[in-house]
Amino acid sequence: MKKIKNIPKFDRPREKMQKEDVKALSNFELSAVLLGSGVKDKDVFEVAKDILKLVEKDFENLTLSKLKSIEEIGLAKASQIIVGKDNYFSFEAEGMLK
Repeated sequence: MKKIKNIPKFDRPREKMQKEDVKALSNFELSAVLLGSGVKDKDVFEVAKDILKLVEKDFENLTLSKLKSIEEIGLAKASQIIVGKDNYFSFEAEGMLK
């Protein structure tokens, strides 16, 4: 897996989102943007891949504990993901998503 600094700037998730729109990003890229950075011994893409595996299994019942079971994911990263998930459901319930 490529490290973010080895990806051309135009193809990096944040830059791609800025240029094209958030809808241009894959779930994998969205996860990388949400995380912001990797963890010890894993770049952001490796962490995003591990998290997506868990999310694909049981998105609606995702918890801090389940996320923290991923090696090197602590409370801060797990919290970022849970907040993103909960915001999605809140926006959906209020009809704010199209």
